[in-house]
Amino acid sequence: ADQLATENALAARAIVEALARLSLAPGYDVIASGGGTHNRCLMDELHTRITSRGANLTTSDDLGVASSTK
Repeated sequence: ADQLATENALAARAIVEALARLSLAPGYDVIASGGGTHNRCLMDELHTRITSRGANLTTSDDLGVASSTK
């Protein structure tokens, strides 16, 4: 369980660091899709890290597009 939590934290950190390099305007929206959206630990970690930077996190499911549709 600890190893999975660590892997989720590392994945979330990598995503947020990549977003930070994009020079996005404050309050930007991040839309997650794919199988990772079913990983509650990963989504919680992403939510914490993304919202702490003043951005918003949602899923494609929330917008009416199934996360599995890619």
